[in-house]
Amino acid sequence: MRGAEQLHDRRAFDPDDALLLEQAMPGLSSLQRSLLWWCYVRRETPEGACQMLGLEDRPALQFVDAFVHARLAVEALVGHIYQKELQS
Repeated sequence: MRGAEQLHDRRAFDPDDALLLEQAMPGLSSLQRSLLWWCYVRRETPEGACQMLGLEDRPALQFVDAFVHARLAVEALVGHIYQKELQS
């Protein structure tokens, strides 16, 4: 569990979370991995991420839909991996 001081710092590094994400990423589609990379690692704007990935940035709902699906997919995969680790 993270300390209270880390909860407010988005840049705080949690090696356990990083390992779970590393294990989950191959389970995503190429588009989902790329979208998350452009948004979280490169910190690109939604318009910039869409341009780099060849996605329509208008209407914004298309980006939001793709982004939400990518986040839900990685969260589901991380949850599955975490549950498997708890059982072993």
